[in-house]
Amino acid sequence: MVDYSRIQKIIRDCLTDDQNEETSKYIHGLAYQVRVDRNKLESYKDEIVSILDEIIPEDEPVIFYRLSNDKYGNTWGTPFQTELLLMLCFGLDLMTITSPPKNVNTKDLHVPFLIRKKKEKELVLKKIN
Repeated sequence: MVDYSRIQKIIRDCLTDDQNEETSKYIHGLAYQVRVDRNKLESYKDEIVSILDEIIPEDEPVIFYRLSNDKYGNTWGTPFQTELLLMLCFGLDLMTITSPPKNVNTKDLHVPFLIRKKKEKELVLKKIN
């Protein structure tokens, strides 16, 4: 199961006051932004990918609130806690905002859909084939 306290520790470890664009950057969620150390954030990439593996498959659009549950339907976090994970994912270029699937009625739906990006190796293989 996804451990929210681990996500929180990663965010805290990456936070910085450094304003140098070469060593730090802002990472944005849907409602919040924080400044993080680029190298520290990158050092957690494999762990964040592992967390995403517990939540959603690659290349499948999901609604924001769905991210608060793991792939087995267990709730692991609140929308705020999910926002922290999104900031890490956006900062590492692992997820992006996307259009909803065509079969979803979005008339009264006012939350974003997100999609997990494919791993670089898979993209390279598709270009070769």
